[in-house]
Order: sequence, then structure tokens, then C-alpha cells
Amino acid sequence: MIPIRNWLLLLFGIHFAVRIWTVVYFAAKIIAFQKIAETAESISNLSRKPSIGSTTLEWAYL
Repeated sequence: MIPIRNWLLLLFGIHFAVRIWTVVYFAAKIIAFQKIAETAESISNLSRKPSIGSTTLEWAYL
């Protein structure tokens, strides 16, 4: 029964670590994504079509 307990503790530790990583990694991206709807400037930028000579960086913001 002790080996099962150790495996469950290990799985819980991995699960907890993944949860912490998710919050740390995605929190800033989620907040930035939510702010897109709040600003009119970003909406006008989304409707602007890139020119033929546009850079890859401009496409990244679409």
C-alpha cells in the first residue's frame, strides 16, 4: 500500500507543478487578450490590412 501512496503523491506533485506553470505562463497572455476588447485602437489595427511589403511582425499581431 505504501508504493501506491508514493505514486499518488508523485502524481499530485506533477499535477500541482503543471497548474503553477499554467498560471505563470498564461496569466500575462490571458490578461493581454482580454484588454484587446477594451481598447478601440487595437480594433482599428485589426481591421487594417497589411500591405504587400509588410513585415512578419505585422502579421504576428493579426
